[in-house]
Amino acid sequence: MDIKEFIEAILSGHQFWEDGLKISYGKKDYQMSELCIILSTKSLPILNYSQKEWKIIRENTAALIEANILKPEENKAFRAGVIDAFCEVVAAGVKKLAFSHATNDDKLFGHDLEAAYYCAKKYKISMYVEEHLVETLLFKNSGSKVIIFYRDAKDIADYLALKENPQLTDEEKINAARELGRLLSYQPERIESMIAKRLIEIGE
Repeated sequence: MDIKEFIEAILSGHQFWEDGLKISYGKKDYQMSELCIILSTKSLPILNYSQKEWKIIRENTAALIEANILKPEENKAFRAGVIDAFCEVVAAGVKKLAFSHATNDDKLFGHDLEAAYYCAKKYKISMYVEEHLVETLLFKNSGSKVIIFYRDAKDIADYLALKENPQLTDEEKINAARELGRLLSYQPERIESMIAKRLIEIGE
């Protein structure tokens, strides 16, 4: 497809999406997703459209991206990259524990497990498969399943100790959140800020 045909369709409000579609612009063929990202952020000067038309093009291509491109937390390559980065910082002693992205999607979690196995082996650290992530006031869980990366056995033991008593007083809940933040190697002021934000969210 020629780029002018594609843009005319965008201007007309057509919401088609075919990521394998090749669109010719200049001397290069672009994937539809590539070109939408380009068009959503800038005008192409050699194409003669008015400012009003470019505004519509940017808005419509941005809408196509939002509707069709995977969010980072759903993207397997992105998730694997995060796992690799976290394994590296745990191995270096920068973080005591690190979590993969939480999820309740079994298929996505299976992919995470594969990436985690190879990354943990690569950096010579350990991993713990957590089926039910501990609930604390540190943050709202986006899912139950995570992979926890750690270097020292004491740190994973300290995490598991947080799950031993689910019935906590308000003060104990705050202390549990602080302990989880400490295990994740967050700065004290960041921990307090996260707890305060979460308390506001739940109306306490």
